[in-house]
Amino acid sequence: MLMMLHIINDPALLSRVQKDVKKIIANDQVKPSHIPALTKSPRLRSIYAETLRLYAQPLLVFSSPKEDVVVGRWKLPRGKIGCVDTALLHMDEDVWNTKNGRHPVNTFWAERFLVDSKDLHSGPLRADLNVRCSFEGVDGGSFGKGALEGVFLPFGCELLCFCFGFYFKLSLTIL
Repeated sequence: MLMMLHIINDPALLSRVQKDVKKIIANDQVKPSHIPALTKSPRLRSIYAETLRLYAQPLLVFSSPKEDVVVGRWKLPRGKIGCVDTALLHMDEDVWNTKNGRHPVNTFWAERFLVDSKDLHSGPLRADLNVRCSFEGVDGGSFGKGALEGVFLPFGCELLCFCFGFYFKLSLTIL
């Protein structure tokens, strides 16, 4: 629903999405066989990921009942409960690409997750981090992933998932 609202409210984006969809669906009639191709569309995947980044920000609650766990400079004592607010990860200006402030982290940017091999300043992460996402070889950019482990957690994850995020600010609260 939110994804569709963003597409409909931006005529230029709507036009780009329509062109992408027309490449897949020739006769304007969606069939079940079109769905796999639509889900592989880099722009649609980027819009979906950006919608999740902005609106799906779960609070991760975890514990280690058997042993202490060290997460960066924090220590989660055995048997205690820890919380990570993914909103801090999803809105971290030190990590996310804003195209030099043109697309702030608190705004919707449909192409934030698109990676173009010819543009070092494309993709979801800031270029100065010198971390590139993987490519899927699609003309006009591809959906970025890979290097997002630890900074993009729209559905939550296991503790190990964010232990490997080297460059983000982690807010860890011991209860």
